[in-house]
Amino acid sequence: MKSKFNIVVKSWDECVSFIVDSDLDISYQSGVVPWGIAFAGMTPDIKAERCLIPMSRSPRKLPAEDSWLSAVRDAVGYAADNGWTVVSSYGTIGWEYTSWYAARRNIPLWMVLPTRSLEDFSAECESLIDRFALNLPLTTFIMPLINGRSPKSNLQIMRDVLTAMISRHRLPIYVRPSGNWAGILRISKNFDARFISYRPKTYIETWRKDDDWIRNIADQNWGDMLIHWTKGAYGPWTGEVEADYFEAITLSEFGNPRDGLATLVFIALSGILRGAGRMIRQGEPVISFSALKPLELLNKIEYKSYLKRWNYEPYGIAVSAEALKSLGVKKVIYGSKELYEQLTPEQRPYYQFKGRNETENEIFTGWESESEWRLVGDLDLTSIMEEITLITPFEHEAAALRESTPYHVCSLERGPA
Repeated sequence: MKSKFNIVVKSWDECVSFIVDSDLDISYQSGVVPWGIAFAGMTPDIKAERCLIPMSRSPRKLPAEDSWLSAVRDAVGYAADNGWTVVSSYGTIGWEYTSWYAARRNIPLWMVLPTRSLEDFSAECESLIDRFALNLPLTTFIMPLINGRSPKSNLQIMRDVLTAMISRHRLPIYVRPSGNWAGILRISKNFDARFISYRPKTYIETWRKDDDWIRNIADQNWGDMLIHWTKGAYGPWTGEVEADYFEAITLSEFGNPRDGLATLVFIALSGILRGAGRMIRQGEPVISFSALKPLELLNKIEYKSYLKRWNYEPYGIAVSAEALKSLGVKKVIYGSKELYEQLTPEQRPYYQFKGRNETENEIFTGWESESEWRLVGDLDLTSIMEEITLITPFEHEAAALRESTPYHVCSLERGPA
């Protein structure tokens, strides 16, 4: 497929006209010096006044009301009022939100990419346009080129230094005193602190602030139900891109517009529970259910750092086991890697590796305690509406869901009626 980009490569010496801060050295801290720079997209206007909005790495779990987000919007707006081009990148939520919001405001954008293979440059630019809803006629993509390889951390520092070297104006938002950006700004000394904000706050889910619900579900009878527990996202939902999430959090007044309750509402109103293959070997899209009663499973809630999310949240969709069995739901097959090779292609979507406790050289059987069942593909909720109960932790949320969705709804505080 022919690329929509005309890629131009210039030697590092030819790029001196782009540099507006000679106090900085491209090899600062990383020790890496590019031999050239690749350009794609809009032809860069070297006479344009360029603005950088530097910020230290921030948590991706942000509430919509955080002052950090509004500070980014204010800084980008200030750049627009002055007719400046915004210099940004991607890879952290700070870079990405800035890039998206600059595009949303129709501001010219120079997006500096960390060094990758030149052969992949065009495809990466196309991906960034889709992910962040960038305006192609207003966007210049810039990628430094090096000989050989270098650690990822060094390439990221070189990227950051380059963004500063090609920017005349710096509007920092939040900078850690001992971080890389603090060092860069100390050297260049050219920055405007009017938009400095506090360190971004980590979002705390509503259900974590009030645990009354978990103390009230011990003796509830859920009958023969299998439950799919939904989870909030700290970014786009399946089928969305980052631009969708950034738009939602910008328009929200508080909280996380992709939290557990919002996810449950979205599924209920769409009428489709979609399968996902992220944690499934070979990526077969499946929907996971648990045969455990709510208290049995929700007592296992813990934050999984390697997944960057909670393993469970107290929002779910309970479906009668009989209805699901008629649609093909099956128990998960727990076992060793050797067992997987013995399974038929039809059985493999239901396989779950037991795991191994490396220190004791023993098989880890923790997954089996979840009593998981799986349904391959998507589930049309509207086709079995009478067999479904939506679950929330709080009665006031359940009451609102009863008004806005056609399903039976219960709260963990009251239990199934």
